[in-house]
Amino acid sequence: MNLTKNINEYDLVFLDVETTGLSAAAGEAICEIGAVKVRNHEVVDKFQCLVNPGQEIPYHVYKIHKISNEDVKDAPFFKDIAENLLEFLEGGVICAYNAPFDAGFINSELGRMMYAPWSGPVIDVLTMARCLIKSQKYNLETVVKFFNIECPQNFHRALEDALVTAKVFAKLLEISKEKSLEEILSRYGSSKKS
Repeated sequence: MNLTKNINEYDLVFLDVETTGLSAAAGEAICEIGAVKVRNHEVVDKFQCLVNPGQEIPYHVYKIHKISNEDVKDAPFFKDIAENLLEFLEGGVICAYNAPFDAGFINSELGRMMYAPWSGPVIDVLTMARCLIKSQKYNLETVVKFFNIECPQNFHRALEDALVTAKVFAKLLEISKEKSLEEILSRYGSSKKS
């Protein structure tokens, strides 16, 4: 991939996952994936699905994202949607709020299937926010309010968080000196570790 073009010349895929816990390394799993493909500031495609994590969703985690064990009991397993997800991501630049978390979970799930990890470019929108704005906190809700972006009704649901992350990224890009993908990756790129 040529990295020298303006960031807006790429397909940007804003990705968010909801999970059974905080650590892919500890065996916790994805229970929802949401992604939005943006081209030239326009949403051109969406990917959303509940995922059966193959394990219980603890109640304290349910209280955050409101995805219940009942919601996912008949959902496909990650292995059943992996090809569709990879096809959606193909050729794009992943942008996520706390990208090491989201990309780490995706790569952990791919690893369980003996697939190669995602090796495309990944931008961490949280790192951008920490570098470009002054705020008491940097969680997604706080940064959304900082920019006066209309809040989604369902924070901590994957598709809604992906959509709002795209709006935050657009605001951050307006104040960023970095405009090429190469510059943005060098400053805000993610190592994709879980």
